[in-house]
Amino acid sequence: MTYLGFYTSAVLFFPIQLGIGIYLMYSFIGISFLAGIGIILLMGLFILINSRLNAKANEKLLKAKDRRMKTTTEIFNQIRFIKVNAWEKYFFKKLNRVRNEELGHIRKTSLYQVISILFLWTTTPLILSTTFAVFILRGEQMSAEKAFTTILLFNILQFPIRALPESVTQLTQIWVSLKRIGRFLYT
Repeated sequence: MTYLGFYTSAVLFFPIQLGIGIYLMYSFIGISFLAGIGIILLMGLFILINSRLNAKANEKLLKAKDRRMKTTTEIFNQIRFIKVNAWEKYFFKKLNRVRNEELGHIRKTSLYQVISILFLWTTTPLILSTTFAVFILRGEQMSAEKAFTTILLFNILQFPIRALPESVTQLTQIWVSLKRIGRFLYT
């Protein structure tokens, strides 16, 4: 919950920062930056889809954790009974099934986090290279001044571009957790 303020402000203010950066890029290198905007929108769509899938997988993971904790608590509460009747193997298999289910959900959420990190690191270079390619293909002259200023503007925009997907992902995970807490408190 300590990061809720940061992630909320990131989702609210990073688009404003991106908008100002887009305006500066447009005023500096012209219409060639529209290719970069297209990449931003495309990556934003991928990030949104990945965040939704991650939220669903995270919700299933939390339910699997609940089942594992319930099974573990049940085993600990009945340990004497289990030992007396020599049912260790049965309950060991039961606990392992629940653990393996949870591990499957951990793998899925980890995969979505890796995809999110992939988007995080590839978005900026992809935007920059696409923008330069379109700029050159339009027949405009690339000078050191334009190249370095464009790279500088992209470096300024790099943090909001990279932090926005992570912020959306974290806010969806916070939302899932808050819904679970709400269900727990109201039932």
